[in-house]
Amino acid sequence: MLGSGRECTLFSQPVSGARGWHLHCYNSIIGGSLEVMAPSTFTYAQNDGVDQLEFVSDSGSDTTQYITVYGIDQYGKKVSERKLLTAATVVLSTATWLYFENAWLDAEAAGTVTIQDEDNNSIAEIEIGSINTGIAQHFNGEEESYITFFAGGLYDGTKDATYQLRWYPTAADCLDAGDGFEVLDELYCPVESGHDNHPYPMPIGPLPKGGWIVVYAIADGASAKGWCTLQGFDVEVPA
Repeated sequence: MLGSGRECTLFSQPVSGARGWHLHCYNSIIGGSLEVMAPSTFTYAQNDGVDQLEFVSDSGSDTTQYITVYGIDQYGKKVSERKLLTAATVVLSTATWLYFENAWLDAEAAGTVTIQDEDNNSIAEIEIGSINTGIAQHFNGEEESYITFFAGGLYDGTKDATYQLRWYPTAADCLDAGDGFEVLDELYCPVESGHDNHPYPMPIGPLPKGGWIVVYAIADGASAKGWCTLQGFDVEVPA
């Protein structure tokens, strides 16, 4: 159900300056405790301090792909950076980052591409066959966010799953699932039906700038195979 106290705004006309976004994520071993919805091929860990990021592939063939990384920089501003992979040689970011959001490749890589901190601690991976990290999270930086659609489901599974749509008022709270958050909505996907979806003709929002939108997942006592989709748009806040 929708979180109490969050107003919805209906836009009858296209919103000037709006920037849409779409997130889709799957996990073949959703656990028995709430965790950020992300591919099960890696253990997702947020950057835990001001640091440059490193990008590296485990294949010597990956020398032509560009990786674009999104997140929050040392000044608390949303930032993106595009770098050319150099196979197993680490590429260092120019920007200094506080928090990682997502990363995309412009072409499929032959190996697994890892995003890590300067101490070589893995933050996220782009697995072979994929072109993005696929984490169900979105920082809204200097813009207000609105959510228009939320869906979740199961595939080839025998356990129920629940997907919880959360908003954290400050980006720093993304480091801890228990820090000051608001539950905006929740989907329950029993094995019998397999999926659920909530479109919002009146978008959820505005979610003030500087926050973090994320989907958490939990299985019914054991691993479940599931997916989720989240859509919305950001609007620049007038100065």
